[in-house]
Amino acid sequence: MPIHALRLLTVFLSILLAGALTEANAEKTLRGRLRPKAAGTTSVENKVQKIRFDTIAVTSQADIRLSGYDKPLNSRKESMFVSNKLPCRIVGLNIRLSYSDMSGHTLHEEVIDLHDDIPAGATRRVEFPSWDRQNSFYYYRGRQPRVANVTPYRVTCTVISYITMTDLADGPNETELTSKP
Repeated sequence: MPIHALRLLTVFLSILLAGALTEANAEKTLRGRLRPKAAGTTSVENKVQKIRFDTIAVTSQADIRLSGYDKPLNSRKESMFVSNKLPCRIVGLNIRLSYSDMSGHTLHEEVIDLHDDIPAGATRRVEFPSWDRQNSFYYYRGRQPRVANVTPYRVTCTVISYITMTDLADGPNETELTSKP
């Protein structure tokens, strides 16, 4: 038998032996006394069925207020405050951001999806990744950087749609939230 084949056989037997030893020492993680829950108990699935999500196109910007936009020069994130003026909880937002230079020329435009929990009547700060990957722009109302060759910009933020969460625990007579005409 050639030496190369002998080495290959030794490696193969070592792997086989290691696998057998590992299986012999394996801990049994499945306990024998596990039983499924009875059908009458309250579970997470039952609670989820009592919640309805509704996506609503925005017809009035008065329902949700965006304010306090900020993006420092060297930041990889942008942030703003979202105020919920609705009578129900918001769990998601679809926002259009339009960036322009100080002359009004469009630099960039994007639509982002934010998944944040904002209770009725509350204001929350939300963060999202910045469009400025090279850190060469700064928001004109923010802190002015000391370095040269950076460009100030303006941003316009518009809510396109939002997702509400309605609790249906009160029964089928609860009214649905609809968009304003």
